[in-house]
Amino acid sequence: MSESFYERYRFPLLAAVMCLAPLIAWGAVQAMRTNANDVRTWLPQGLPETKDYARFGRYFGTEEFVAVSWEGCTIDDPRLSQLADRLTTDTTDQASETPLVASVLTGPQALNELMAPPLNLARDEAIARLRGFAIGPDGRHACAVVKPTERDKQYPHALLESIYLAAQRCGVPRQEVRLGGPLVTSVAVDEAANDSLNVLGLASVAAAFVFSWFCFRSMRLTFLVIAVGVFAAAAALAAVSFSGGEMNAVLVSMPPLVYVATTSGAIHWANYYRDAVAEGGPAGAPSRAVAHARLPLALATGTTSLGLLSLCASDLLPIRQFGIYSALGVMMSLAWLLLVLPAGCALWPLPSAGQIAPPAPGKIAAVNWWSWGERITRRTGLITLAAVAAAGLCGFGLSHVKTSVTAEEFFADEAEYPRNCRWLEEHLGGIVPIELVLRMDSTCQLTMLERMELVDRVQQSVGALDEVGASISALTFGPALLSGSDGGWSIRRSVLNLRLERHREHLRQGGFLASENGAELWRISVRTKSFHNVDQRYFIDQVRQRVQPVLDAQREQTGDSVSVIVTGMAPLIERSQQSLLEGLMIGLVTDLVLIVVAIVVLMRHGSVGLVLLATSVFPTVVVLGLMGWMGIALNIGSVLAPSVALGVTVDDVMHFVLWFRRGLAQGLDRPQAVRLAYRGCAQAMYQSWGVIGVGLSIFALSDFAPTRRFGLLMFSLLSVGLIVNLVLLPALLAGPLGGWFARSLATSNGGQGRSLVEARPQLLV
Repeated sequence: MSESFYERYRFPLLAAVMCLAPLIAWGAVQAMRTNANDVRTWLPQGLPETKDYARFGRYFGTEEFVAVSWEGCTIDDPRLSQLADRLTTDTTDQASETPLVASVLTGPQALNELMAPPLNLARDEAIARLRGFAIGPDGRHACAVVKPTERDKQYPHALLESIYLAAQRCGVPRQEVRLGGPLVTSVAVDEAANDSLNVLGLASVAAAFVFSWFCFRSMRLTFLVIAVGVFAAAAALAAVSFSGGEMNAVLVSMPPLVYVATTSGAIHWANYYRDAVAEGGPAGAPSRAVAHARLPLALATGTTSLGLLSLCASDLLPIRQFGIYSALGVMMSLAWLLLVLPAGCALWPLPSAGQIAPPAPGKIAAVNWWSWGERITRRTGLITLAAVAAAGLCGFGLSHVKTSVTAEEFFADEAEYPRNCRWLEEHLGGIVPIELVLRMDSTCQLTMLERMELVDRVQQSVGALDEVGASISALTFGPALLSGSDGGWSIRRSVLNLRLERHREHLRQGGFLASENGAELWRISVRTKSFHNVDQRYFIDQVRQRVQPVLDAQREQTGDSVSVIVTGMAPLIERSQQSLLEGLMIGLVTDLVLIVVAIVVLMRHGSVGLVLLATSVFPTVVVLGLMGWMGIALNIGSVLAPSVALGVTVDDVMHFVLWFRRGLAQGLDRPQAVRLAYRGCAQAMYQSWGVIGVGLSIFALSDFAPTRRFGLLMFSLLSVGLIVNLVLLPALLAGPLGGWFARSLATSNGGQGRSLVEARPQLLV
């Protein structure tokens, strides 16, 4: 590449960027407007949990609902009926007369239905059946249960807005409306994530800008470094939009990753550029800086992208998308680093005056890094031993690492979403659905009455659990069963059985009974209280343990085999938690393995791979191990932070190792080569930590837990990584591993082969 390349083509290169900028900005904005935070769409269709949920949907329709209530909303409040009328009669499209919602069931409406023929229940008995569902435990508070249409499920923001507007027209102020349910959770997560990024994202960039200026003391270089990082992140977001993808609570960590990786490379390049200006003036400095930076940047970018693609092994859709789009964004960042950034410096060069002066003859590095390197190289054994001990102690905590994707842990206690959910759970009941489906095959000899009695026993057994806020089944809207019956034949039982048979079609229409190839499916819908510290994994196990003995007793008594399926939101969330942990472990391990193998092949020596492995694993082991000991769970915002931080670590390690290798190739001994590496890139490592770590730490101020946890974890990982790269990495290179590497390089230089990195005159050496 000619030294005058960037001076010659700086205007065409930057003009191309300016032409792409509006398109990239538009694509980034469009991507951030999308929302795919429905956990039920994250898992692949082949898993048992998703098959069970799809099977449930085929026969019973959606379990989606929105519970609507407000302060003072009782069974005598006329505004409930008015709300139901508005939602079911108003239309979103007057021409097509499309309803706002599929159906609305209010507490008073359900109460009147139970008290009217053919059931004719007493008021107290009817209220008892509806407690925790449409009527509160106190028998007074009530709500409307809104069932969405298929269109509503695709546009949940519009659905909730229509409910707010309908409530306002009925005289209920917006701030008094309480909404709950799965769709409300999805919208709350989406809005909180976007709000935290929109507000704190600007603050993060501002903090990075200030720290960059403090490091470079050059406004133009600071602007170019930050602008390239932001531009690369925006381009990665635009790729999501242009490819037809949608953002989600996991993919929202992708732009920070691309920003981090690009900014880290830009800082290293900026230091090469400043040295080039100090050595030979601004003319041709971008080309000279690229000549020194392109190999480590290409290695770091290529291996990081390859490692990110390993996340495609996860069975969780958002993690696979994260791997694909992050790898694409990191690969594109190489063009911004080797074309756009140098072209910007060629157009707006640093003056030669006032820059770093060359060191005195015979000096390899500035005094501060030289003395620091001397301390490290004298204590390689002690440093390595201390690092192994720290990794071993923290490593035991990895077995205690937990993950969580439950929405109740995402928000601050005073936030609107948890406040509304707690109010609904206190005044009405649970809002997280779990569905039980009893399957009675075609050979089952149970009568209609006996089948409903079996449903009753299962429902009572599950309803005894403390975590259950309500349970609804065919019994809720069916004739009362006989109390005190021994199950034998009697005229009363025969009459009731005939009555229930006539009620069968009503149960089908109500969504509590369905047929499948001659078998009958009986639905029991359970509501749990998500904001009452419910351990969903334990609760689901408890449900199964409660149901199975009832079914076993039925089989022993009559010989009829009845099976149960447990599905709904909670089982899918639980499976997603397992996939998050598996995705983290598999993706991170595969990421490291691919990176190490690629580096070993390219560098032609295993010692470099061992150095890279040790320095890359150490921050993750220490930070995640401490989180395990402290009982801090990984959520969707923090589970991918190790992969994000790994890009910075690989970048720093590659620059340091290549400087070390160059020193050996020039005839320096290993301690001197380590000090040369300090002089070449230690300052850039510190700057990367400050610009990226301090910038991302701003996200720790967010009220949204995933964003807050991401900021804290990134700052912790980058801080530990900086210490590792400035202490453990040089100790390893000055120790036995470095000796192995030095002997290999000496053999390679003395033989016929050519080294990957040729010895060349170094800047400021």
